[in-house]
Amino acid sequence: MKAIIVDHNFQYSETPFPAIRCELVYGANKRDRGMIPVSGVPFNPNHGDKAQYEPFKQGTFKVIKTREKGTLMIVRDIDTTDRTLLFAGIGMGFRGGCSIAYCSGTILQIIHASSACDRHLSVAAILAPGEVIDLKSWGRYGTTYKRYNHDGVLVSYTKQEYEALSELNASTEDGEQL
Repeated sequence: MKAIIVDHNFQYSETPFPAIRCELVYGANKRDRGMIPVSGVPFNPNHGDKAQYEPFKQGTFKVIKTREKGTLMIVRDIDTTDRTLLFAGIGMGFRGGCSIAYCSGTILQIIHASSACDRHLSVAAILAPGEVIDLKSWGRYGTTYKRYNHDGVLVSYTKQEYEALSELNASTEDGEQL
């Protein structure tokens, strides 16, 4: 398993305990917070100012859900699967909104905050090869879609391109694979 952070709102911090945290603040009482605690996994601080980076060494951790409280945690362990723990996000257009349009993987956490004009959605998800997460943003100036694959690669679509892609995928799913 590997981890990729593509949303600048997700940050690793040690205080008061190690965790990847996301805090969205858009004025008084317009906030949301989320975090996934980290136990025993060394952080990779050499990411510089890259837009996308891997906070942990690949294959040295896995994501678990505790039995007692059901808390999600990143723990030190060997996980050689080709899955990705992806931290992604999308902001909205002027006086619009944002949402998750589609996800073929497992969504772990959604952080969402807004004010009258600003809105942001941050998501932590696990994606296997071939799985994607599509984030939608709309507003006065149009609708856009951002698709992230399990390698953290971003492809942006207009509304018309996304609808055409969705129709193409729907038509190929109806047939039988030979």
